[in-house]
Amino acid sequence: MTSVARISHEDRRGTGRSRGVAVLVVRGPRLGLGLRRARRRHDRDRRGDRRPVLGPDPGQPTGRARVDAVAEPTDVSGGVVGWLGGGADSFAVWQRPEGLPAGAYNFVAHYANAEKNTGHPYNTDVITRFLDISEEGGATTRGAYRHNYSWQGFWEHTVPLDLTTDDGALRLGNATGWAPNLDRVALAPLVLEVENRQ
Repeated sequence: MTSVARISHEDRRGTGRSRGVAVLVVRGPRLGLGLRRARRRHDRDRRGDRRPVLGPDPGQPTGRARVDAVAEPTDVSGGVVGWLGGGADSFAVWQRPEGLPAGAYNFVAHYANAEKNTGHPYNTDVITRFLDISEEGGATTRGAYRHNYSWQGFWEHTVPLDLTTDDGALRLGNATGWAPNLDRVALAPLVLEVENRQ
């Protein structure tokens, strides 16, 4: 029995751009656990370039969360969603577009986090903020967003995300602390298709 999986690769530099599709072929005894041979080949498949963007339009934030402008100079693409988290009532909801069913994805966020603990006289005391990505009808995944030195500069960070519904909205926040400011977010499918051959 042969299993073929087509896997979309994310750029390791964190740009969120796909670098093509790898095809992993695994062969073994029928219904057995032993692995006889595995081979890998790289095929160019433009479906791996699909990068559905859920922003920059943030929709309607809830609670203290709000959309703010960012002073120049900045690389922000539009308004930034700030004041996310700090409690369970401050969050933003992104509706998933069509064509993103249940499956494995990379969640890519363009974020800013310049929070520091200013009570120390000489250490930088940078703070990592956390973003909880909750799927309506599914699970919650937490991503860590390190200090990036400026509220006006935005970095991209990728978090693996397993979606279990076909259209559940994504709720972004942090009930136990502050989340990073968000400019835009995207979902990139990790596995494009799996084919089993007899």
